[in-house]
Amino acid sequence: MKKRNGNVELLRFLFAWIIVLFHGGLHFKGGYLAVEFFFTITGFFLAEKLEKTSFSENQFFHARGDILEMQPVVFMNWCDSNARA
Repeated sequence: MKKRNGNVELLRFLFAWIIVLFHGGLHFKGGYLAVEFFFTITGFFLAEKLEKTSFSENQFFHARGDILEMQPVVFMNWCDSNARA
């Protein structure tokens, strides 16, 4: 059974909902910061996952897939933040 950090996952869940509300039209001051925190927490989980695994070839490709899967979202966030500047 996986050991989870409930407090951090709760924050991740709350930030995801703030992002959904922000994109749904409920704009409030600093709402865009939820994206920054969401990605930071997601990176924390990814780093934790990578730290706990031994790097056999199969696990390396799985971790690489996780990282590549996040790239389009990171790129779109970067584009959005630069468009607002």
